[in-house]
Amino acid sequence: MHKIFSPSRKNIFKATVFGLSLTFCNVSATAVLSEELKEALAFAYENNPDLLAARANLRKVDEGVPAAKAGWRPTVTSNLSVGASQTNSDSNGISSDTSSVPSSLSLSINQSLYDGGRTNISVRQAETNVQAERSRLFTTEQSVLLSGATAFADVISARSVVELQTNNLERLEKQLEATKERFKVGEVTRTDVAQAEARVDRAKADKIKASGDLISSNSTYKRVFGKVASQLEALEDVKDLPNSITEAVNLALENNFSLIAAKFEELSALDGVSLSRSSLKPSVTLSGSASHSETSGDSDSSSTSASVTANLNIPLYQAGAVYSGIRSAKEEANRRRILVESTRRNVIETSSKAFTAWRTAKAQAEALAAEVESAEIALEGVEQEALVGARTVLDVLDAEQERLSAQVRLVRANRDTFVAAYSLLSALGKLTAKGLELPVETYDYDKNFVRVRNLYYGER
Repeated sequence: MHKIFSPSRKNIFKATVFGLSLTFCNVSATAVLSEELKEALAFAYENNPDLLAARANLRKVDEGVPAAKAGWRPTVTSNLSVGASQTNSDSNGISSDTSSVPSSLSLSINQSLYDGGRTNISVRQAETNVQAERSRLFTTEQSVLLSGATAFADVISARSVVELQTNNLERLEKQLEATKERFKVGEVTRTDVAQAEARVDRAKADKIKASGDLISSNSTYKRVFGKVASQLEALEDVKDLPNSITEAVNLALENNFSLIAAKFEELSALDGVSLSRSSLKPSVTLSGSASHSETSGDSDSSSTSASVTANLNIPLYQAGAVYSGIRSAKEEANRRRILVESTRRNVIETSSKAFTAWRTAKAQAEALAAEVESAEIALEGVEQEALVGARTVLDVLDAEQERLSAQVRLVRANRDTFVAAYSLLSALGKLTAKGLELPVETYDYDKNFVRVRNLYYGER
């Protein structure tokens, strides 16, 4: 596993070695995904506009490297001019006409021999910026996949609640009819009928709300995935998560992409200080030029010249502008150092909360599963007692409501457990396409960089 290093000058060059797996995605898959969820997340990975935009932005940042390397290469300029002139003169009654066609061609070449290390620093900084942007790309990838997993879980949860509410309404409507028949023969009172009717009305309202939640969940799913949710499979448990907060925090400090990006940004800011200081150093350039000009017409003439010049530029005084730039760069580096510490604290807090939320949700789901089982047993007992007159219709309705409430809470607790697990994976830097072993060709972030880093001519 590639580890982030402390931002020291010694390690800056290590930071800019490309082709390393910055994503830490060689970690074995930590989640057992259903095929339906894998396919959904793979679709989001390939088509989500936020992720596509982040990849395009990385390719833009890649171009900073060849732009910086331009400082090592010569610049060549050519100029061609062609004209025509006509002169009419009259002196003491004597007129004369002259005409000419002047033309010239020139070529100049400038090559930097020494720029105080400015180009070296600029290239190093540009490469560090690429590494930082790669980390931000994976932060976006994790955000998209977490949104996808959450949307997937929300739809399944909403569908389950709608099914529970529908079944409950059908059961209450049958009970209402049975209660009305018993009222006709005097076995129950009018109050029992009214109570049954009230429960039916309540069940209708609950079903309407559940249906509205499902519509909302489907809308979110379509926004995230760009398509309508199909017949989704049930959620599965996430495996191999940390066993303690300490383990979660340590993994997050090592792998969290936001923290990795912050450290690379600090390195880039330190290069900014060196870049500002390089303006105080002398520079040496070599210039060569050649030109040819000729004039044809009433009188022909031509001339050719060539020159080579070495220029030494020694900055003596820049009215304080350079030193101001150095001070500003130092403050930026200090700001980035502070942001690293701030990000580190946020990572500790986020991973701790994510671990606690997952453990809490898991414990709640286990407790609610036991509650549902107990509610089933209680309902069965109340129904048996009601048959012999030991319980009223209201007792049966209350028992059914308790079971339904427990079932709904369990569905939502299972959803919360699933989402909390994926949130924890995100905090740990493991919620990636490669880490989840999605059936998709992962984006090769190094391909474009290798193609353009030494490209010095043409758009492609």
